[in-house]
Amino acid sequence: MPVYAPAGCTGGTSHALGSGGSLAGSFARPDAGFLGNVLDVRTLHDGHTVRPAGLDLTSRAVTHDVETYGLRAACEGKSFASSGDSGLCAALTRLARDADLFRCEADLDGHHEGGQAHLTPEDAGAVARAPGARELLVTQAGPTLTPEAATARAAVSSGGPTATAREGRTYPV
Repeated sequence: MPVYAPAGCTGGTSHALGSGGSLAGSFARPDAGFLGNVLDVRTLHDGHTVRPAGLDLTSRAVTHDVETYGLRAACEGKSFASSGDSGLCAALTRLARDADLFRCEADLDGHHEGGQAHLTPEDAGAVARAPGARELLVTQAGPTLTPEAATARAAVSSGGPTATAREGRTYPV
């Protein structure tokens, strides 16, 4: 099965899995070969589109402190978009445009000086509202936020249906 990931991802992941270490900061290391021998790893890039079995998958490079992508999946007139792990950027608006379900992180409790590699709940709601996403699914609430508080704040900003992502639960599109 093909796996699409940023360039160099297999080396960092192989290193982390082999040493029990952290993935953070390890993506730039050369490929250790571990995952490359097991998976058909292909380099992901901005605007990359694949069409397995009638499902259109498109990636968009999003703002973060390492190479990161958001994803949009469309099939039979329905669409799902995911922010990935991102700060505010135009790519998020393109991903969320008219999505039936937009899964978006709400990691920061507030803005800080300098560039933002993550979103506040209000950012997530605004990104969902602007391009007309029909429903917002809030995920990745930061350490100073409860998932419920992040969702409530995002709902005020989005002005539309908003839910908290829960592990093991499915969300119809």
